[in-house]
Amino acid sequence: MGGAKQLANDFIREQRSSQAEWMADKGIVQFTDTTTGQVMTSDEVAQRYLEHGEDILTFSNEAELNGAELLKENRHYSTILPVVSLAASGFRNPIKYRELLEKSIQNSRSLPEALGKLGMEHAKERLGIKDHPDYVDRYHGPDSMGFDKDNLLVEIESKGTAGASRAVGVNVDNMKQGSAAKNRKRGSQMVKKRTKVGVPSNRQGGPYKQAELDMWQLVTDLQGNKRHLMVNTDTETGRVKVYEQDTNGDIIDQLDDFIIDGYKDTKAHLSKLF
Repeated sequence: MGGAKQLANDFIREQRSSQAEWMADKGIVQFTDTTTGQVMTSDEVAQRYLEHGEDILTFSNEAELNGAELLKENRHYSTILPVVSLAASGFRNPIKYRELLEKSIQNSRSLPEALGKLGMEHAKERLGIKDHPDYVDRYHGPDSMGFDKDNLLVEIESKGTAGASRAVGVNVDNMKQGSAAKNRKRGSQMVKKRTKVGVPSNRQGGPYKQAELDMWQLVTDLQGNKRHLMVNTDTETGRVKVYEQDTNGDIIDQLDDFIIDGYKDTKAHLSKLF
């Protein structure tokens, strides 16, 4: 709750800063520094609002205050906030938009990868896909695992490419991403990690968890037969296409086609992280 209040306060402060900067730049209002008596530039006005603007929402207890501090310490927060401010006037609220941005940045090693994940997270929202509570994002693993509206298990791969692409990746055994064979192999590899459950690890995803391996045991029991989607984001335009794959990994249907709202500004701000 504290993190949500902190985001709301900072979002409002950001909006006030932008409005004051615009009014000062247009000469609608003249701002004077009460200490020096000098007329402030529009840039100085904006910075003053950001640094000294009052909070609208107060923190009612220590837990909320701690939550606010944790949010501010997040190394991506200063970049995420301007993006939230730019996009929040559109179709979604700033807190939900922040969640999508944080998911797209997590474990991403390049801007195209992050933009690909951003398109995937938007697609999941649009299709009503909920994250699997035991999924852990690991190197060489799928980009997401969840449940669709019918509560069916669905695995998702995201791609960020310069231009639209329907290309399906293959592994060293020539198994297509999304095929039952590839899913089954990944499941059998993961369940062998049971001896490492709880063992400290610096690798992506941290220590293996029992619930996580139980999820992969289910994939193995299903012989890798589950829904699989590929989400392609055109990193030049922000256009996202969602494809359904069959048990062989071949594309059989296009489920969605949309453009990410506020994509140009979002991409510009996310590019500062890479």
